Amino acid sequence: MHDGATSAGDPGGKPIPVQLIGVGPTEEFATAQTVNNDRITWAGAVASLEALHARPWPPGQFVLLLDGDVSAGDLAASLGTYPELVSARPIILQITRPEIRLVVTLMQQGIVDVLPKPYTLPRLCAALDEILVSRSR
Repeated sequence: MHDGATSAGDPGGKPIPVQLIGVGPTEEFATAQTVNNDRITWAGAVASLEALHARPWPPGQFVLLLDGDVSAGDLAASLGTYPELVSARPIILQITRPEIRLVVTLMQQGIVDVLPKPYTLPRLCAALDEILVSRSR
């Protein structure tokens, strides 16, 4: 299992894209759904961390994009319930009007970046690129 940005790739030497998976209502990921390049591809959304944990993890590398608007109050508890997800995969939080204390708490639990909504595709890609570069070191 890989944690970094590099991958074995296919037999032709082309790298396998990292999958971006949304956690929350599908309609909250309109910008993320447009990500599709040689390094990152949108892989869909699951309703919750519980739903992600209940199914087999996708093969290869993935980054989670967690929507914080639906259950902002329960985020810390949810992350604490699934520490193996937090420790194994980078998680980005997307949230409208993030409260400083909540963000600090969540980053202490392993959230690697916070994207205040609405955000642009270039901002999302920059956050993803930063994660991939830091993971490849």
